[in-house]
Amino acid sequence: MKKLRVKMEEINEEQKNIRELQGELREKIEAIDLECEQLREETMM
Repeated sequence: MKKLRVKMEEINEEQKNIRELQGELREKIEAIDLECEQLREETMM
């Protein structure tokens, strides 16, 4: 039973890390999208 609890805690920590990384990636993608939009606008001028 103790092994199961330890394993569950490890999984919870991994899931937390994954969520944090997903947030970071989302921010990077949004920044790239914004930059692409700015470049499109510049090329249309």
